[in-house]
Amino acid sequence: MTSRSLSSRFLRLSSLLLACAAGSAFADAPAPVTSAQFLPGWQDHLHPLYFRGPSHLDPARDIWTLFNTPAPGRYVLVQRKGDQVALMPGYQFRIGNDPFEIVQMLLPPCQGDVDAMPLEYVPKTLQSNQTHGFDR
Repeated sequence: MTSRSLSSRFLRLSSLLLACAAGSAFADAPAPVTSAQFLPGWQDHLHPLYFRGPSHLDPARDIWTLFNTPAPGRYVLVQRKGDQVALMPGYQFRIGNDPFEIVQMLLPPCQGDVDAMPLEYVPKTLQSNQTHGFDR
């Protein structure tokens, strides 16, 4: 066998292994939580976040601000895409009793329409996916 045929076999085998590994990584990823799974009434409790531009501290992130502070409680972020709304995994925060509190979030760029929604509208069985949130 020539070195050329060995290297082409090696490339085919390595690309096959890479494709299998990528397929298994996507198979293990949880399905996104969409508006079809939210509890009834969630539409009336969305609070928009406003895009403020790129972060000066981390250029790989954009600043989003929630100006009109909603009622105290735990909130998750959802993103609108057309007429669908999907939960943004890992983004959760708590609003306290301070009426002048301003919430700012650093999000990856190009997020589009982002809203805050009370955690109570996400079914309890799906809230375990939200363990990456933080408390303020």
